[in-house]
Amino acid sequence: ESDSNTHMLFVDSGTNMLGINQSTPLSTLDVSGSNSRNIHYETGASLTLGEHRFVVFNRGSAIAVTMPSIAEGRVYQCSNLGAGAVTFTRADSDTFYSMSGTSGTTIDINQGQMITLIGDESLNAWHVIRNDMS
Repeated sequence: ESDSNTHMLFVDSGTNMLGINQSTPLSTLDVSGSNSRNIHYETGASLTLGEHRFVVFNRGSAIAVTMPSIAEGRVYQCSNLGAGAVTFTRADSDTFYSMSGTSGTTIDINQGQMITLIGDESLNAWHVIRNDMS
């Protein structure tokens, strides 16, 4: 409860579901309202993704990014504002699968590009969705 909402945090023990600002959750976690996450700005030569879920790269030369081990459904969104390419490398034996059907052990984004990476444990893969920011 909060001062003005009796169901700000609601646990439905019968269905094992949690509602935030929701008294009848329809999913394991059901959020009614807005949410946000931190943006990490990276200008260094390397980064290991982990707690950062949204990363903006801005460097004049190349950046090397190491992915964490796959976690089912984990999502990273990354954009490149800098002139240097950003190269993502797998952490284990996982693979990057793009929407175009290609696969590989590394993936690059150039200036003005953004990617979303979604972990898939059943395929031992990161699904890659590319967007141009133009």
